[in-house]
Amino acid sequence: AAPSLGPCPRTLAVSLAEVEPGPAPRRVRLLQYEVALAPEPLVFTELATHAAGTFAPLLALFREALGAFPALAEPFVLVAPTAIERTRAGADLVDAEGGRLALASEPLAATAALLALTSADVPAIVTGRLVTSAAALALAPLSVVIGTHDAPSLRRLA
Repeated sequence: AAPSLGPCPRTLAVSLAEVEPGPAPRRVRLLQYEVALAPEPLVFTELATHAAGTFAPLLALFREALGAFPALAEPFVLVAPTAIERTRAGADLVDAEGGRLALASEPLAATAALLALTSADVPAIVTGRLVTSAAALALAPLSVVIGTHDAPSLRRLA
């Protein structure tokens, strides 16, 4: 397929970069890099090792971000749910310990797309940003990794 001109998954192999000083998130300038048009399945396996299998530590991360930089407190996270359960209010991701992380009501289209894509299978990874929703922590989903271990697929939700 022809390469996309819009946002799509890419792999960057960076040889030289500069990290600018300042508060998080710091700007990184890439000086020498190589771009691959599509990630290999091994990339998704490696990403899964960084996904949060339990959601409780995310609340501490979010509170820390709110205290340090309130205007920037929308931490991007990778989570590895074990189930998705529908509730009266919407849907919750469930972790390995039974902990729950609500899916944010906004953006509605992204949450609906996530539920549609995962109606038959639990996703390997859900990415998104943490937000407060009705005075509780919620995840505004951005993308999801679905499919088999041999043929994972990254789908953008928004």
